[in-house]
Amino acid sequence: FPVTIWSATGISSQLKNPVLQSIPFAILGKHIQTLSEGKAVSLFTDELINEFLRKEFQNEGILSLMLIPIFVNQQIWGIVGFDDCTRRRVWTDEEKEVVKSFSSSLSSAISRDKAQVAIRESEERFRLMAGNAPVMMWVSDEKDELVYVNKSWTEFTGISINGIAHLDWSAIVHPQDVSIAVEKYNKLIEKQETVLLEYRTRNHSGEYRWVLDKANPRILPDGSFLGYTGSAYRDWE
Repeated sequence: FPVTIWSATGISSQLKNPVLQSIPFAILGKHIQTLSEGKAVSLFTDELINEFLRKEFQNEGILSLMLIPIFVNQQIWGIVGFDDCTRRRVWTDEEKEVVKSFSSSLSSAISRDKAQVAIRESEERFRLMAGNAPVMMWVSDEKDELVYVNKSWTEFTGISINGIAHLDWSAIVHPQDVSIAVEKYNKLIEKQETVLLEYRTRNHSGEYRWVLDKANPRILPDGSFLGYTGSAYRDWE
């Protein structure tokens, strides 16, 4: 059903038309296959086979239609439709390509929005799980700045949530292990590879303890790099 409508001057918007809002996608019949192939459908409304659809469009003064599918995750998410209420219009290939380009831009925007929603939901689930986990857990952004640490991490290091911004990691790593915990880590994240490092880090009382730090890159389906999610298992001895 229509969610956004642009109307030319003098043409009434049909956004709140209850009939158009209730038209099922299946009513397009044979044109569904064409749309599923990513092709444009152009037609004259008086040639529509479905009598209900034909009469409804004619009642609204719509003489010709052009429909372009919007794909999200390789499935039809919606349709961009253009109609002409002034003449039986034959849509040109150039006009179809313009609308296809617009549809493609919409597809990308919707995909990004859905990805961001999925990320937020995933991060919320992660925070709920990590909040009271017995191991240290952390999240960094695409600039490799810490954006989240759990309770175990703050209790072990003695560094508050507010203190993690722009933290100099080498400041809490044993001097002999800086080449591992910092330099080797930096080389791995440049390549966006999985991190598995063992080194000594300073705890809240100033003692150095061994930790096994493992981190995986966070990458969207489109290849965008978001940072890392890591967990560090400490030596309890």
